[in-house]
Formats: sequence, C-alpha cells, structure tokens
Amino acid sequence: MEKKRLIRILTLIVFGSLVVSSIYVIIRMVMVVFGIPLPGDRTENDYILMLLQCMLGIFMMLLPGLISKGVNIQVPNFMHIAYIIFLYCAIYLGEVRNFYNEVPNWDTVMHTFSGGMLGALGFSFVVILNRADRVPVNLSPLFIALFAFCFALTLGVFWEYYEYFFDGIFHINMQKYALPDGTPLTGHDALTDTMKDLFVDALGAFVTSAVGYISLKYQKGWVEKVQVKVQRKKKQK
Repeated sequence: MEKKRLIRILTLIVFGSLVVSSIYVIIRMVMVVFGIPLPGDRTENDYILMLLQCMLGIFMMLLPGLISKGVNIQVPNFMHIAYIIFLYCAIYLGEVRNFYNEVPNWDTVMHTFSGGMLGALGFSFVVILNRADRVPVNLSPLFIALFAFCFALTLGVFWEYYEYFFDGIFHINMQKYALPDGTPLTGHDALTDTMKDLFVDALGAFVTSAVGYISLKYQKGWVEKVQVKVQRKKKQK
C-alpha cells in the first residue's frame, strides 16, 4: 500500500510539473508573438523544444491509462517508480531546468538509464508475444536476452529519428549538431552526440540483458520482478 501511495504522489508531482511548465512555455511564446523580449538566455527555439518535450512527457504519463482501456496492465512497483522518476529527470530537470546544458553528462546518464529500462521491457515483450504468464522455458535464455537487447537498441534508434525529424522542422538542437551559441559543428564533431547516445543506449541495454540472461539461465527470478504483464480485457456481453 505504501508503494502505491508513493506512486500516486510521484505521478501527481511529475504530471503537475509538466503541465505547469507547458503553460509557462506557452506564455513565453505568446510574449514573442507580441514582440516582448524573452528574459534570460533562453531563445525562442529553446522554448519550442521545452514545449515539445513537456507535451511528450504528458502523453507518456497518460499512455499507461490509455492502453489499460483495452488491456489489463500489471506494472511492477519498482518499474513504475523508475519510469516516473526517469520522465521527471529527463524532461523536467533536463529540459525545463536545463540540466542537459548545466550538469555534465546528464544526457549520457539519461540515455544509459533508458537503455536499461527498455531492455527490461524487452523481456516482458517476449512473454506478451508468447501469451504466457512467465518467460517461456522452451526458449533459449540467450535468444531472449538477445531479443531484449535488440528491442531496446531499436527504440533508441527511433528516438534519434525523432530528434533528427524535429530538429529539422523547428530548427532546434536536440542532436547537438551545433554549439550552445548556435555555431554549427561539422564533420565528425557533428555526429558525436548522436553516436554517444547510441553507444550508451547499447551499454544500458547490454547490462540489463546480461542480468536477465543470468536470471533465466540459473533461475534466479530477477526477470519476473520487473516483468510487465498484459492481459486483454474480456468484453462484457
């Protein structure tokens, strides 16, 4: 019960922070429309990125509830808490509070953590695809771990697609192809941030997959503790 209460409190804090931040950003963008100078060193593009990320965060907070309308989702408390904390650190602290620029390696930590979480989710997908309650024992632990690793890394690649796409549309700098002052990077330097993100995504996914492999190989039961269970709701006649 205490963990459920903690989850509710964390959810309200993070969701409220993202909503208030979105309203704040919209006010700042309205100021630009009326020719009012923006305070501080944030640019119009910075506020566009902030709003984009806050809206994405709000959607991700609502996503489990939207999915639960068609299926019954059982998320372990540990995974649920980690998910909420990650959104808070990645979006509110990272974008709104500008930790990505002010705290060294904040982006690297977030990508490593997300790679690990997605790797854990990959193990759950094996269970969901096989319509089982536990990881199927007829599948090789190495195959399952490899699937989890590839699953996490693939989603990491799609995130880079997202950054590249919106960088081009809104002329923002999520992929850090330019310096904070707007000076564009060239050649190898322009690719450094994207490749670093993919490397640490792979590192986080590898660690989770290796731990999952050991758990399945030697029946430690660690995977089951982070396994997300999904069951389709029966239609009422």
